[in-house]
Amino acid sequence: MPESPAASPGPLAMLFPFAIMFAIFYLIVFRPQAKTQKQHADMLKGLKKNDEVVTSGGLIGTVVNVKPDAITLRIADNVRVEVERSAISRVLALTNAGIMLTTAIMTRVGNAATTNLRNEIFFVFEFALSTFFSSPQAIQDRWAKINAR
Repeated sequence: MPESPAASPGPLAMLFPFAIMFAIFYLIVFRPQAKTQKQHADMLKGLKKNDEVVTSGGLIGTVVNVKPDAITLRIADNVRVEVERSAISRVLALTNAGIMLTTAIMTRVGNAATTNLRNEIFFVFEFALSTFFSSPQAIQDRWAKINAR
């Protein structure tokens, strides 16, 4: 007797692996990309005068004038460049926190000769983490505590 062929899976069962692959692809690629695009669009909408920005071409400048379709940047004394909004890649966030971090590192490393170097390195690392993951007010409070030592 001839053997009967195995039953083929239904069409719904054949689409299931593709649905799973699409869901994984959506979660890994499409969703993060849309989130990044939204953050960039919000950043462009929030540009204001005196913001330090970097263009996609690598120019670093200060926003002088904001128009609906273009932004004027001051890249040096008496040098102004007008760029499209879409050419702005990011806003530089080096503010007092970055300056305080640099000062703290230099002060603490200078003190390392008289104290335990390991403790000083841990202090600088701790201050760096608190600087990058804290609000500006928390950074200022931390800086006040450091200066009180």
